[in-house]
This record gives sequence, C-alpha cells and structure tokens, in this order.
Amino acid sequence: GLPADLARRRPDLAAAAARYRAAVARVGAAGAERYPAVTLSGTFVMQGPGVGDAIDYGSRLLSVGPSLRLPLLDGGRIDARIDAAAAGADRALAELRGAASRAVHEVDAAMAGLSFAAAETTRRADAVVAARLAEDLARSRYRAGTGPYLDVIEAAGQRLAFEERVIDARRRTLGRAVDLYLALGGGWQRTDGTAGKRDPGPAPIR
Repeated sequence: GLPADLARRRPDLAAAAARYRAAVARVGAAGAERYPAVTLSGTFVMQGPGVGDAIDYGSRLLSVGPSLRLPLLDGGRIDARIDAAAAGADRALAELRGAASRAVHEVDAAMAGLSFAAAETTRRADAVVAARLAEDLARSRYRAGTGPYLDVIEAAGQRLAFEERVIDARRRTLGRAVDLYLALGGGWQRTDGTAGKRDPGPAPIR
C-alpha cells in the first residue's frame, strides 16, 4: 500500500497525478469534437417607433432556433488535436511514473539510512555501557589501593568520549527520521492516534 499512500501524501505526486488527469480529459475533449454538435441560439429584438416601446412587452420578440455543426470537413484538424492531446497525456503519464519511482527510491533510501543510524546508535550505546563498567572497575581498584588514579581518569575520559558519540549518533538518527517523514509526505498518525504531539525524544544518558 505504500505507493498509494505516497500518491495521497506527497505534493509532487499529487501534482503529477492531477496533470495526468487533466491531460486525459483533454484527450476526451478533443475526441468529442468528431461528433456532430447541436446548439441553441437566440435573438432578442425590441421593435417600435419610439423609445418608450422598449417597456412594452408586446414589442419584444425572441427568436430561438437550433444550429447543427458537422465536423466532416474538419477531420484532419480534429485528428491533429487528438494526437497532440494524446502525446501530452503520454508525457504526463511518463512524468507521473518518474515521480512515483523517485518517491519510492527516496523512501527506500530514507528507511535504509534510518535503520543504519539506529543500529549505529545501539552499538555506541553498548560501548558506553562497557566504558562505564571499566570506569567503575578502575575506581574500585583505586579505592582498594590496587590501581593508580590515572586509570580512573583514562576510563572516565573514554566514557565521556563514547557518550559524545552516542549523542552524535542519536542526532543523526533523528535527522534520518525527519528524512523518512519528508519522503513519506507526512500526513500519517502514530498508532495511538496522537498525530502532531511532540515526541519526548531519546532517553537521557545515565
């Protein structure tokens, strides 16, 4: 169902679809010119010797009659208009297909980017956990008198570096999520029906 959803949500696809519908309608309008057309035409006349006769309903005449148009001698020109309209519809269809292909490609790329960024965030978060354990171990050894305080400083520095990397990874993950939202065209709701509510974001590092 993704292509259909994209057609409803993305403005570029909606515009391309509207252009195609208009082009198809022009083909139908051009083809309708092949058939005879009957129209009604009328003439409204006021007659009388004076200007005052204009307010006299008896002096007003209405002449209405049908007229018939037979496009027998116009066939070449009509066929040319139909061909031109059909060519325009073909171009509009090609543009619509191209826009749909680009939209699906953008969604695929955004989903892959988001998946990679989320996996990278997870890996870096695991590294932070390991760095905290190493720092705790260095502090325990220092308190027990079996290790220098320099090991504590180095472990704390590594832990801070890994936490900064996690923050960067989470920032990139949020950016990839925005890319995916834009590629999808927006307009969707969360499963709990709270579209538009602010996401609290990732949990703080502890």
